[in-house]
Amino acid sequence: MRLCLKMIIALLVLIIPSVKSAGQAAQFKAMYLYKFAKGVSWPNSAASNSDFVITIVGDNEMASALKKSVASRKIGSRSIVVLEASTIAQIQKSDVVFLGESKSDQIQKLVESQKGNNVLIVSGKGGFCEHGAGISFVNKNGALAYEVSSKNLQSYGLTCSQELLRSGTNVD
Repeated sequence: MRLCLKMIIALLVLIIPSVKSAGQAAQFKAMYLYKFAKGVSWPNSAASNSDFVITIVGDNEMASALKKSVASRKIGSRSIVVLEASTIAQIQKSDVVFLGESKSDQIQKLVESQKGNNVLIVSGKGGFCEHGAGISFVNKNGALAYEVSSKNLQSYGLTCSQELLRSGTNVD
């Protein structure tokens, strides 16, 4: 009984920090995603009176963190709405689509589905600017960072602020 209790306590000591770290990572990514949305410019036709829609594909923790962090914020005059999708086919008209690491094998399908749309594609996995994402999260020396592809952003009719380019790594 005591051995079993000790094993459970030891297991919890190992699990709780990783859960906390994963939650913190989602919060940091959510803050970055908001920063990306503010640092990217959409064509005038996209800046309508409609809501600013951010769709999260395959990352419930990220969606939850983002909903909390942008609850009363706006992009320009547009209210932010966070949607969740478990597949690429479920994505509705969005200004930003975040592809979680668990769905990273779907990047080509996502890129193909968004051709002709003014959408910022953000990947939760590093190196995906090479596959069509405008921005990819990366781990740089143990810290969260990001890569930016101006070329990919331009292909979606978007432009990136100099501040956003300077803060990240331009891969073009």
